[in-house]
Amino acid sequence: MNYHKRNRNMNDKDNRNKPTYCNPLPLPDYPRGRPCRTHPELSDYRETADPTVLYEDGVWYLYPSCGMAYVSRDFVNWEHVKIEPEDMGYAPTVVHYKDKYYMAASGVSELREADNPLGPFVPVGNFTDLSGNELRPGDPMLFADNDGRLYLYYGGGTPIYGAELDGDQPWRLITEPKALLKYDPAHV
Repeated sequence: MNYHKRNRNMNDKDNRNKPTYCNPLPLPDYPRGRPCRTHPELSDYRETADPTVLYEDGVWYLYPSCGMAYVSRDFVNWEHVKIEPEDMGYAPTVVHYKDKYYMAASGVSELREADNPLGPFVPVGNFTDLSGNELRPGDPMLFADNDGRLYLYYGGGTPIYGAELDGDQPWRLITEPKALLKYDPAHV
């Protein structure tokens, strides 16, 4: 939709009283980001990088980078909730799988598990490849499929990889990571 058409539509009488939402959402009690801890000149630096949003039983859970969660029942009003670990790292991913909640973050080999979406998330194992070597996935995404299988997608650039995880030991890859998306210089 082009800019002018969008503006005309927003000025239509029917659209004037409909609620609108902005990005970023106003998040209460948002703490200062990691760079503030090492660079005091960035005293008011805030970040909500690479969040995961989980919808469970009528409640939205937002997990932004640098350790915390926000909870909402209407996707407009959010409550800040401190979770454990306080700072899992950047690009957290949380998934509900087999009555547990699993959390991972970018560049961290550790997978954490909890009984509910707000934790506490405790370590259960380090991601390992088929040879048993530790894996530190960049910008991970955990995905629980309807068929009961669990997957890890990661990249932090290109290519983006995907692999199936062991359903009983979800930190273990059971398939070789496959490149799913590669950079194509024709599509800058």
